[in-house]
Amino acid sequence: MSIDSTKLFGSGEAGETLFCLNNGAFDMFPTPQPTTSFAPIPGPTAFPSGLPTVVPSHMPFPVPSFEPSSVPSPEPTRIPTPLPTIHCDPGYFVNTAYQCEECAIGTSSNITFPPFPKWECPRCAPGKVSKVTASLECQNCASGKFSSAARDFCGACGPGEFVFNASSCEECPMGYYAPVALNDKCLMCSSGSSTGETSGAYLCGDCSGGRYAPAASMNCTLCVPGQYSGSRAASCTNCSVGSYSSEVGSSLCLDCSAGKHAPVPGTAECIECEVGYQSSSRAQYCEACSVGNYAISTGSEYCYSCPEGRVAATTGSTICQNCTVGRYQPAYGQGVCTGCKPGRFAAVAGASVCEACLVGKVAPLSNSSLCDDCAAGQYQSAVAQTECVPCMAGEFGPEPGLSACAACPGEL
Repeated sequence: MSIDSTKLFGSGEAGETLFCLNNGAFDMFPTPQPTTSFAPIPGPTAFPSGLPTVVPSHMPFPVPSFEPSSVPSPEPTRIPTPLPTIHCDPGYFVNTAYQCEECAIGTSSNITFPPFPKWECPRCAPGKVSKVTASLECQNCASGKFSSAARDFCGACGPGEFVFNASSCEECPMGYYAPVALNDKCLMCSSGSSTGETSGAYLCGDCSGGRYAPAASMNCTLCVPGQYSGSRAASCTNCSVGSYSSEVGSSLCLDCSAGKHAPVPGTAECIECEVGYQSSSRAQYCEACSVGNYAISTGSEYCYSCPEGRVAATTGSTICQNCTVGRYQPAYGQGVCTGCKPGRFAAVAGASVCEACLVGKVAPLSNSSLCDDCAAGQYQSAVAQTECVPCMAGEFGPEPGLSACAACPGEL
């Protein structure tokens, strides 16, 4: 091959001068720089007579270097023998023999003039492959697939896995899942569901009633006593006032029965009403027994009315009190006793009625517990009277408590 030095085509990269050869390829003569001498490189290219003749050599030769040598040359610096620039088409590269060679599988090149020398084509980037030689570009792997280490095929990840960095399969972390292989990351389990696996889950299962799970959970958690949940719950809910749940994992709350109450949300056990109090079912609070009523035991569903002759004067009473002597109460469920009227009496406590004073006796005042005998010389012939009547002239009453006066002797 001869060079027509008059056909200067132009200059290449810094420090290079490009010449058009007779065969249409380009050649260069590097800008002279200090360097050590190199053995001539064998090749078929002929050079102008003004340049050193290329002599074939069977000895290994070093790769040309244009950097100054650190070891001083004992000989004067000479211009190195120029290396040929090979014009390779896209899909090829310059090999160590300075020949165009097809890009290997797993590599590609779409550059017409690769940097000199170019010993191989660039490897496909992660997530890309080339399955044939002389590829101009690498092909993307499909979603859910990764490129092999040699970039010669796309491998498929399985369910529960994702493609990491486009070059390997990784299991989904805890709380994440992949029904089919995905790129870059797995899907997060939504609240109310969990993977049930520490890693590599391919689905999320719904939490059943009585359990809950925030987003990205491995397991569903049982609700604590006092709380409940339906299915697919993100959290448990406190039982409302008047209701309870005593077991872990409750899917519903139960109403407190009569005689018990739940004063605050989230109650695990209903509380019995104290003595003197009552409640209906689903009660938040127990109610004190009203006046005239009582509850003698804890957990009462209702209060009892005080019987006749007995009263409960205050709310929340635990027992009824007997009416005191001189007083009575004829009705049920009363808070006060009534004093006996004059002419009547109540001799014992807990009376439901006041009795009328008998003949010969009187009760001049109210609240009497006894009737008084009429004094001697007096009498009372009627019942329930408040005062005695003096004997009339010609009559006498020789003893107290008479219902009538007797006629004086000789007056007949």
